[in-house]
Amino acid sequence: MAQAATVRESAEQRGPSRGYLVLLVASALFVSGYVGAFLILVAGQNPTDAGGSSSAVFLLLIPNLCFSGLVEGARARFGVRSRTPRRAIVAYVILLAAFVAAAAVMIFGVDLPAWSLVLLPALLFVTMAARPLRQLLRPNGAQPAERWTNLPMRAPARVMTALLGLLFGLLTATSALPGFTFVTLGAMVLILMTMAARTTEWGFLAVGHAWGPLHWIAFGLVSCVMFGIAVQLAAAPVTVPVACVAGAFVFLVMLIAALLPRTRRAGRER
Repeated sequence: MAQAATVRESAEQRGPSRGYLVLLVASALFVSGYVGAFLILVAGQNPTDAGGSSSAVFLLLIPNLCFSGLVEGARARFGVRSRTPRRAIVAYVILLAAFVAAAAVMIFGVDLPAWSLVLLPALLFVTMAARPLRQLLRPNGAQPAERWTNLPMRAPARVMTALLGLLFGLLTATSALPGFTFVTLGAMVLILMTMAARTTEWGFLAVGHAWGPLHWIAFGLVSCVMFGIAVQLAAAPVTVPVACVAGAFVFLVMLIAALLPRTRRAGRER
């Protein structure tokens, strides 16, 4: 009993693995970036360009829907179960209320100062990332032996990663075209099908579980491109060549990520 208690105490002192903590910080970056892009989109939307605003909303929404399922699978990879502190829950509720209020007043034509569009995402990032950052920076705050590496993925995960790249690329490339609505409907159908198959090897859970840092970096990069196009669309039309180049870039990044790595390296799967 004493030995078991010692082992448990040692594990608690070391905390979760560095890979899991990095994933939490990356999640905080994505969510705060999404909130910031949405606020900027609402603040800069052109009331006369309903089509551009619709395209912008879906360029933000669809990566966020995919992210929620993928990150759940990535968390399961580490086998960590943690409870959100009560203070953090209160902070999330306050920030959510502030986000809804800010978006609502801007939709009704009230201009908010530019600093407020940056403050809310910054506060959200601090709330989400403060704890994992403290553990990462604290000596013995994480388990350095458990590494989060890029491992060769099974065929379904590779195919789904490439399909996500194709989906994101088409959404970005056609965001400046009249046929964007049809692409959006197809994207929503694919996402709903993937969510319905979430417990299979073709679902977001399995794909997120298979992804390593390389794949998450690729996802973050293409999300930044899509968020940037969305923000620009809200203010002024994006030319077709720019949208097509951005869409091709998004597809190529995810396709390369789907093909890598090709071989397994020595080391543990963390």
